[in-house]
Amino acid sequence: MFFKVENAIFRIHRSLLARFSTVMQDMLSVPGGEGHKDTTDENPVVMHGDSAISWELLLGFQYDMPRITPEELTGEELLMVLLITHKYCMEEVETDIIEELQLRSGYDECVDIIAASRIVGSKELYQVGLQYLLSTKSFPTLEQAKLMGVQATHAIMITAAKAKINTTPPLSRPYPVIRDPTIETREDRNTTWQDCVLGLLALTAIVYWRLWYPFYRFFHWLILWVFNNWLKH
Repeated sequence: MFFKVENAIFRIHRSLLARFSTVMQDMLSVPGGEGHKDTTDENPVVMHGDSAISWELLLGFQYDMPRITPEELTGEELLMVLLITHKYCMEEVETDIIEELQLRSGYDECVDIIAASRIVGSKELYQVGLQYLLSTKSFPTLEQAKLMGVQATHAIMITAAKAKINTTPPLSRPYPVIRDPTIETREDRNTTWQDCVLGLLALTAIVYWRLWYPFYRFFHWLILWVFNNWLKH
């Protein structure tokens, strides 16, 4: 059969499609359906909404056995293939992809696991990836956040932010305290009392000087007068 995906034409054996995809098997078994048409490269079956790269990867890594190894496909490529396998119910290939993703370890790999759980709708797979990412207490990148979705990204960001706050040393200089100036505090009362004492002392000194200064001038004049008279005699 000839399939057209985007601008690419694929020629695939009907037996291969029927073997791995229940959707394709039903399409090929329906009398008068597209699976019974004589397709050519000029009159192919058009696959709407699919990616040509995804189909190329799916058919390229192994044509007769759905076996996936780490060195064959990256995490991004596995997710692209997973979209096709889940859409067309290729359960055997889908299982191999999920098992391969779970065998891989690392932050990026667990992001791929969460992305895979969104594709297949698996809560168990979602929790596997999420628990590992929460344990790292690290912030995801923008691309990783797009793959994981809002819910997972929010949970990871909250956990990472709490970890950063708990491990951040206190500042050597505290932040300034902004308070309501209309509310009197103990410091305000102490300042007021000290100002009153200082004012009272200053007033006492002024009064003392004003009262005793004339006497000081008189005694000073008297001493000088006595001393001058004594010198004359």
